[in-house]
Amino acid sequence: MSGDNIKRYDRTMGKFSNWGIATIVVLYLLILAGGVVRSSGAGMGCPDWPKCFDRIVPPTHVDQLPSNYQEIYKDHGYGSTEFNVVKTWTEYINRLLGVLTGFFILVTFGLSIKIKKTNPKIFYLMLATFILVLFQGWLGGQVVATNLHALLVSIHMVLALVIVALVIWAVYLAKDPTLESKVEVPKLWRNLFVWTWVLVLIQVVMGTQVREQIDFLSDVMINSSRQSWVDSLTWRLEIHRILALPIIGVLIVGWLKVKKLNAKAGNIFGITAVLAIVQVLLGVFLSYLGLPPVAQALHILVASLLVGAQFYCLLLIRIEGKR
Repeated sequence: MSGDNIKRYDRTMGKFSNWGIATIVVLYLLILAGGVVRSSGAGMGCPDWPKCFDRIVPPTHVDQLPSNYQEIYKDHGYGSTEFNVVKTWTEYINRLLGVLTGFFILVTFGLSIKIKKTNPKIFYLMLATFILVLFQGWLGGQVVATNLHALLVSIHMVLALVIVALVIWAVYLAKDPTLESKVEVPKLWRNLFVWTWVLVLIQVVMGTQVREQIDFLSDVMINSSRQSWVDSLTWRLEIHRILALPIIGVLIVGWLKVKKLNAKAGNIFGITAVLAIVQVLLGVFLSYLGLPPVAQALHILVASLLVGAQFYCLLLIRIEGKR
């Protein structure tokens, strides 16, 4: 490439990296908002989709709704639910963040088109991201239409983590196109890191299932304390707790090993280990402090950050001898 073309290419790559990082931040804000929605019980704050109570901007008072609004939305599970302005606007803000995220994804995807010839992998990663975001938007509508169906909620969560991972991958390739930052580790450790990441994904799914059990118990044990809901949870919670221990062990030992090979990569592994420890502490707070809503939202956010950080760690390593 000529000098001008190289400068133009570098500017485009710089813009893509900056927009990509901003997109990752917005995605995590959206996940946090989703966690607030779940922990506050605001998932059906807007009983229809994409509008909210058939409005572009939702109401702020029940007087703005038809007198028979509960009958209108009865098929959506809203028949016995009273209008709650806080829950409605919590869900609405979550949807606005979803729209903002879509805009960031669109811009980042557009920038990837400009570098398709020189970096086709980045383009295809962003194309996959763009398609998944469209599907995620449709799936969000189905979650509302089915009154928060447990399986759809789990798929919605996992898909959000896949989208984050794809953007992280694309930004990593843009910042290190020659892959010079990779650290060589034995095959055993590479496989161990991969399976630990898979285990954390399983933990996320199990966490959503535990959450669904809590929602069920809150409906059938209306007059009971939140702590009694925890005490009534099934075997899933015990497995959820037990699996956390080997995850922390692998991440701590992995951090100690990698930092000897590469200090910068070791720092990333260290952050990942800290996130795992924080996640376990949040789980303890949830179990023994009666499921405080703030801890629930943070539990979801930290789990998502842990999945993303682990995935970035996987991008940083290669099996010894393979180049």
